[in-house]
Amino acid sequence: MTTIKRVAVIGCGTVGASWAALFLGHGLDVAAYDPSPGAEDRLQSFVDHALDQLAELGTREKGELRFSGDLTDVLGAADFVQENVPEDEALKRRMLADIDALTTEGVIVPAARRPFCGAVSLRSARHRTGSSSRIPSIRHTLFRSWSSSARTKALFSRRPSSIGPWVAGLLS
Repeated sequence: MTTIKRVAVIGCGTVGASWAALFLGHGLDVAAYDPSPGAEDRLQSFVDHALDQLAELGTREKGELRFSGDLTDVLGAADFVQENVPEDEALKRRMLADIDALTTEGVIVPAARRPFCGAVSLRSARHRTGSSSRIPSIRHTLFRSWSSSARTKALFSRRPSSIGPWVAGLLS
């Protein structure tokens, strides 16, 4: 079994930034990539806010966040790649091909369950592992340590939360 210590987050919009904060809150180091102008500042601001909320839920570890405009640099040392590019089939195909080309055997690239991109993700992952049965599901893995009351607080807090909607989706 692969031990995950370093995560690459590709795409740092709301979803990618949420993943980055969650990984950091669980003590994993995150290297992030997003070619959009201002992405690094938006990511840092989002993560700072989300880590405070995660700490209230009992997630107090903090990994190191690093941002790079070089995809090769971000993927180079990753044990796990979380891809979050916009839902555009051509863009997805290009990004998954780049991830496939720039990562080594054994790097985990989970398949997302998306309407038109699921087959693209599965095809890329199957190529890397030789079997779609070895494609991991990321659902529930990072929330096992949270008590049910912490999950409830994350989902139903009256305080505006930047992580609540994403936690709800992961726990469904």
